[in-house]
Amino acid sequence: MAEDDEIYGGYTQTELDALYDQFHEIPEHDRYVERWESWSQTVREKWDFETLSYGESPRQRIDLFHGNSPDAGLVVFFHGGAWQRHTKEQFHYIADSMVTDGFAYAAVDFDSVPDVPFETQIEEAVRAVEFLIKNAHGYSGESIYLVGHAAGAHLAAMAVTTNWPKRLGTDSCPLKGGMLISGIYDLDPIQHTKRNEYLHLSTAMIQAYSPIQRVLEHPCPLVIGWGSDEGEELKRQSQDFAAAWRRVGGRCNAFELPRSNHLDMSLELGDADGPLLSAFLNLDAEAT
Repeated sequence: MAEDDEIYGGYTQTELDALYDQFHEIPEHDRYVERWESWSQTVREKWDFETLSYGESPRQRIDLFHGNSPDAGLVVFFHGGAWQRHTKEQFHYIADSMVTDGFAYAAVDFDSVPDVPFETQIEEAVRAVEFLIKNAHGYSGESIYLVGHAAGAHLAAMAVTTNWPKRLGTDSCPLKGGMLISGIYDLDPIQHTKRNEYLHLSTAMIQAYSPIQRVLEHPCPLVIGWGSDEGEELKRQSQDFAAAWRRVGGRCNAFELPRSNHLDMSLELGDADGPLLSAFLNLDAEAT
């Protein structure tokens, strides 16, 4: 195959790899990481938190920032760079906005790929949510909101599309809503990128682990966001998932943030007065 041959969606190999490598697209990405870490340090000095274990692996941990009420809703966050980089501690800054707005906040960590198979990481994410539902303290286990950014949005979407009444053996679903930011919801194009060198996606896996293939009837309301300066593939992924959600009757407030790249979107989650948090706080009213 020639270097300039189209391999997926009209893109060449080089183009498709770049579209799914946001660090490549943002050369100054180190300054974002520095901002996450400095802001998170400030938040740890401001808010108390505890670390919980939902499994035996050292990475199967959750940092829980309690809300101002034992009946507070719980925001469960899955960080970006989930497949190979970043940790929950870098995203403690999001607790600043969530606790300020009346929620408890749980930053989830999990094993990286390829340290564990891709499907194992997904099961860890779902298991973390199940642990938080079953072991509620300092928040309501019946008011769970799932939030994720980038590859973390894929994990959050996998948890959102889990049949929770069946998994929990209950008649009701504790998920009250979610916010998915700059995510990947269809794995089909990923198998054509260099990321598949460590994800090892098969056709069966693409079907099973693409959230867009798992949309349930009567889903909870969602906010779905993406940045104006992100690549066309991430924009398409978000728009397609929002359309799939609405097709089965789900309420969804999907929109583009102007002058925002992939990493700007993660910082937006820490802004209590920003458009993402405003949409999230008005989830029931705005999702259509």
